Amino acid sequence: MLPSLPIETIENVIKLLDSDVQTTLTCSLLCRALLPACRTLLWQHVVIGKGEYPRIDVEIAELFKILKHSPDIRLYVRSFTLDCGHPPKLSIKHAVDFCAFFPSLRSLTMRNVGVGALPELLTFIDSIPTLEELHLRNVRRDTMLLSISTDVFPSCKEIDKSTSTSDIARKRGKPHLRAFSVVQGLGAQSTALRELLSALERSRHSSSLESLDMLAVTRTKGRGDCSPNTLPQVPSFAPRLTHLGFAFDQFVGMDDLIDANSSRANLQRFLSDLKRCSSLRSLRLQFDCAHAFVMRQFAGPKGGVALPVPLTEPSFFLNALADVLSAPDAPPCPDLERLSFIFLNPVDWLSECGPSFKHLAQACTGLDGAERSSMQRRYPKFGSLQLRFMITAIVTPLSQEMSLQEAHEEFVRDRKRLLLPMLAPFERRGIVVNVSMD
Repeated sequence: MLPSLPIETIENVIKLLDSDVQTTLTCSLLCRALLPACRTLLWQHVVIGKGEYPRIDVEIAELFKILKHSPDIRLYVRSFTLDCGHPPKLSIKHAVDFCAFFPSLRSLTMRNVGVGALPELLTFIDSIPTLEELHLRNVRRDTMLLSISTDVFPSCKEIDKSTSTSDIARKRGKPHLRAFSVVQGLGAQSTALRELLSALERSRHSSSLESLDMLAVTRTKGRGDCSPNTLPQVPSFAPRLTHLGFAFDQFVGMDDLIDANSSRANLQRFLSDLKRCSSLRSLRLQFDCAHAFVMRQFAGPKGGVALPVPLTEPSFFLNALADVLSAPDAPPCPDLERLSFIFLNPVDWLSECGPSFKHLAQACTGLDGAERSSMQRRYPKFGSLQLRFMITAIVTPLSQEMSLQEAHEEFVRDRKRLLLPMLAPFERRGIVVNVSMD
């Protein structure tokens, strides 16, 4: 009789099949003892809503057919990605009911989700006690939401739910939300996003959050919306964060309602508060010039529209950050490893930012004034700079004269001609630079 390998050894081999679905399916049929290991790989991440026009009602119905036949599969789902479609066919309330069928859920990503009021987001978090990560993409604040077909849910009642999220949460102890992000969409007033941050500060999750991305687009209505009491600010739990992402909207109105000095002052106020982020390792900042671009499109010689002076142009944005990072006091984020910038504007809008990038490179890679004798860098762990231009999603749809292919070709040319020379100071200091376009 040939000697057999321990089941643990075979399971470790199966783990190497992570991206080979067909082989994993074959292994799951070889032996019942291998079924749990294979199901872990096959079902640890579930995606609903693939393609440009997803039929989520059909996909959910098919999923629950499988769960009805094999209810134990629910226990293997750790991560879920759900695209609610265009327009949203699922609201936050629907999602709570849906996720209750997966008692081991740790991470949830929702795209094109409808939400009536921002406080609903926190209610959603509390309704799934096992959740550790919640990522919302393109959130829509629709007052009238289409509901998913009710024909999908009756079959759910027939699924064995002997193990609930509450049961697993009790075994794991107190639940902790570690990562929370709201990216794109929303279109909310700045006060609404500020209210969401305030609610997070008051919630029990403020003591466990390690990563926070608030990259949703906000819209200011007038001078009152630019006051420190209405715009989002660095949260009170910032000292515990290892990653922070925030968006700044360069609003340009037809009648210049927004005071440029006030807008710049709020940007500087936010950046100066970075000194409270003592544990920060990653900082992501989004600079949204979509409004300015729209106005530029209508401000041609025949448009008859006077384009106001940009309020917080990219050069001011970069210089303000460099000033904060190079302040004579102790470094505001001593463990900083990575800087990420997201620009919603054409690349050539940064053509005058060469000195600003040089200033930022010196601030991030220069020597600490108190440690010059030992040649200690001010940010010894800093090693990565990422620039991402969301040209396809923001600029191209607004320009009738440029196709997607032309936008990509223009980006490649401007990247080589403008960006890379400006970013050379980072590369000369050994910093890994990555420039991409969406």
